Parts: sequence; structure tokens; C-alpha cells
Amino acid sequence: MKRLIVSLAIASLLFGMGVASLVAWCWWEMRPMSHVPQFSTLYIPPGSSTRAIGQQLSQQGLIRHATLFWVVAKLTNKERRIWSGYYNMSPHFEFLTVFNVLTEATPYSRLVRVTIKEGQSLRQIAALLEAKQLTQSQRFSTYIKTNAKLDLVDDYPWLAMIPTTNLEGVLFPDTYLFPPMASDRLLARTMIKAFAATIVTYWQQVSPNTHLDFYSALVLASMIEKEAGNQDEMPVISSVFHNRLTINMPLASDPTVLYALGMDWKKVVLYKDLKAVSPYNTYRHYGLPPTPIASPGLAAFKAAVWPDVTRYLFFVAHPTGGGHTFTRTYREHLAAQKR
Repeated sequence: MKRLIVSLAIASLLFGMGVASLVAWCWWEMRPMSHVPQFSTLYIPPGSSTRAIGQQLSQQGLIRHATLFWVVAKLTNKERRIWSGYYNMSPHFEFLTVFNVLTEATPYSRLVRVTIKEGQSLRQIAALLEAKQLTQSQRFSTYIKTNAKLDLVDDYPWLAMIPTTNLEGVLFPDTYLFPPMASDRLLARTMIKAFAATIVTYWQQVSPNTHLDFYSALVLASMIEKEAGNQDEMPVISSVFHNRLTINMPLASDPTVLYALGMDWKKVVLYKDLKAVSPYNTYRHYGLPPTPIASPGLAAFKAAVWPDVTRYLFFVAHPTGGGHTFTRTYREHLAAQKR
């Protein structure tokens, strides 16, 4: 009997030591891979198995053991809660933080991919963000037009160069990955940060060949972006607008009329459309419209500040698309329209 008790005691001790060793090993292996918060994007392809995901995490230096990830997923019964998509990860996350990002709703979970295209207006961008379930279109538009500048001017002092609270045109066209619980402020700040890194940086590094100030150049760039059939034409289109501004001739840009009408595109702009009563109607009002009419890319902004030197005052789109015919006189313009 005494021998049995001793054997049981030894067995219990060995078991306890084994459990303690296992716990200590797990604790050791679950430590962060680094103490430096250096975020990167993790993409989980559709159809990935738990083992494959564990191996991917290990290869990207986010966890130490792929097998441990698989075991934890099995024990917690959360295998099916790991979805494909983009995640914001860092090697300074502990193992369980990495696991929770993949299986729970966190600010780092399942980033939403959004592509803003050159020439899209605030209205289009807001609608796209709503379609991606990131915000409400009207709420985001109102924020950009009224509060975003005041919220972000301390972070981006150059916003003081914009003479209005409306930040139309400052949401830079690019591809973004947003957390699903992003605030309107975060959405705006991310796109404005990209704008600062490209448009503002370019403006600060060059000596523009134009009399326009920064905001006027941005407004003109938005018009060039909407008018141009390709980037090669942008400096020529810019020259037409610059030439018209120089002689105080209406810019007569169809995209500004459509913006005034609350439209982003129309196959044929009718004469009745040109009667729209709006400061954005550049057929009726001289000079530039009050704000950009879309978000221009860097190429359009470069064209705005570095126009070609031409004598053109008119251009008309080719009926088959793909470019424009540029002319110096109204008679030539009418002849080009009939081709």
C-alpha cells in the first residue's frame, strides 16, 4: 500500500512537472516576436487551411510555431472564424493577439480594400465607402465639407492654404486598406496623408511655371483630370485653360457643368445643361470654379503647374474617343466639331 502511494505521488509529481513544463513552454513560445511595433499587411487567401495560415504567420515572423496555432484553433473551435482577407499585423503582437485579430472583431481585423480612382468626386468616393460598409455617404460628405479641415489642420498645417472648409479634391486617389471600424476622421486622414505625400510634396519641391497659387492649381488639376483622355494630353489641355484665364475668357468646361448639376458623367452635354445657375458653371462664370470638382492625380496636378506653351484656345473630343483636337480659333473649333 505504501509503495502504491509513493508511486502515485511520483506519478502526480511527474505529471505536474510535465504540465508546468508545457505551460512554461507555451508561455515562452507565445511571446511577441519583437518589441518594435512595425505593422505590415497580412493577406489570407480564400480557402486557406488552418495549418497553411499557421505556416504563413510563421514565415512572416508573426508567430514562432505554426503547429501551436493549429492546436489553439482546434481547442478553441475557432477554425471557421478565420476568414480570408487583409489584416494589419505586427511582430510586437503576442501570440493570442495575433489569434484574436484573425478570429474576433478588432481594429486590425479584415481590412477593407478601397480603390479611389483619379477623377472621382467626393460624392463618388463617399458612395464607394458606403458600399464597402465603412461609413454613411451623407455623413462622410458632410464631414469632409465642414469639419475635416478643422480636425486635421494641426496635423497638416498646409491645409491652411485651402480657403474653404470644403476639402473636395484633397482625398488622394489610391488603393487603401481600412479597418472595418474606421472613423470618418481616420478615413479622411489616411487619404489626406497620401495627398500630402504626393501633391503637397511636389508643390513644395518645384518652382511652378504658373501664376496660380496652390489651391487654384488644385482646382485646375481637377478639371484637367476630368477633361483629359490620357495623361499625354494633360499639359496641352492645361495650356488651353491657362490661355483662357490670361485673356479673361470663360473656361467653358463641361465637367464643371455636370458637377453643378450633381452628375459625374453624361454622354452628351446639352445646351440646356449649360444654363445651369451655379458658380461651378464655367460657361456662365469667368475664372475657376470655387472648389475642385474631383480628386486629381499627380499627373494632372503637374500639368496644372507646368502647362505646355501653346496658342490653343479650344479643344473638342474625338467622336471615337481616345483624345482631343486642339485649335486656336473658333472657326477651326467649329470645323473640328463637324469631323
